[in-house]
Amino acid sequence: VVAGCGPLLISVAYGILKSGGKVSAIIDLNSKLDWIKTFPTMISKTDQLLKGMKWFAYIAKAGIEIYGSHTVTGVKKFKNDLNVRIAPINKKCKLIDYKNQKIIKGDCLAVGHGLFPSTEITRVLKAKHIFDPLKGGWIPLVDNDFRSSIPGVYIAGDATGISGAFSAVNKGRIAGMAAVKDLNLLSLKKFKDKKKCEIVLLKKNEKFGKASLNLMRFRPELIQTITSDTIVCRCEDVSLSEVDKAISLGARDINQLKAWTRCGMGPCQGRTCSETIETILANKLGNREAAGQWTGRIPLRPIPIDQIIGKFNYEDIPIPKNAPL
Repeated sequence: VVAGCGPLLISVAYGILKSGGKVSAIIDLNSKLDWIKTFPTMISKTDQLLKGMKWFAYIAKAGIEIYGSHTVTGVKKFKNDLNVRIAPINKKCKLIDYKNQKIIKGDCLAVGHGLFPSTEITRVLKAKHIFDPLKGGWIPLVDNDFRSSIPGVYIAGDATGISGAFSAVNKGRIAGMAAVKDLNLLSLKKFKDKKKCEIVLLKKNEKFGKASLNLMRFRPELIQTITSDTIVCRCEDVSLSEVDKAISLGARDINQLKAWTRCGMGPCQGRTCSETIETILANKLGNREAAGQWTGRIPLRPIPIDQIIGKFNYEDIPIPKNAPL
């Protein structure tokens, strides 16, 4: 069962089918009307639109039902299967009919609610960030040439706001040219001429990327459907009730909440749960800026301890001299 929202659901379902797997159903927060509204904008990238239509046709041919305007409300194991409970929702992501829910059977549930900018490196570097829901959430502050708040550091791609792989290439080229210009290796006139060409392509590619993002955007309203026993940080097994308790006891920013509950301290370092937990806290404090961001930590990704400390024998460990008598 593939659930969540947006084009990635179709991509994942298509990939499962092409690999020989089976898909019981696709559960999408978006309605058919939401998809239809994006069609005119997606025409800006005809090749990608045709690819998506091919995926839809393949899924339809396989007889897989797509439940639009639905969400997963619960999952229970039954013998060797999973019973995935789904219910219809309205535009504000509130359940329309909680009593008459449908059960979809499967042996695995894959859930994905959009994409978020990856800011681990920029947070480690202490760059300034702003919260922009239209660009996917927290992003580093950059100027029109993708210079960050740190002198000599340029940031491009989806880290500056989700708008797709094609847009990322254009952003990267503009940032690269700006860096060369700032080194006085490219004249201002040549920079403006080259940038103008990239801007034209960027605007075209961003139309498609932003249309996709709108279908994949995170719905903070969904937080209201989480039950108190739901695990919101899987790495550290932290439930919503534990997070709520910490907030009621006085946790007033995301790092304090992390210290009190261990949420975000696991192998994923909050990459999976940060959006959910920050939204829970923001709902109590009033806005995302008040909740803040988790402090960036090194290493950015889990690595084996032997790659950090190297290889050595016990005899190689320096032993300090005994303390004087």
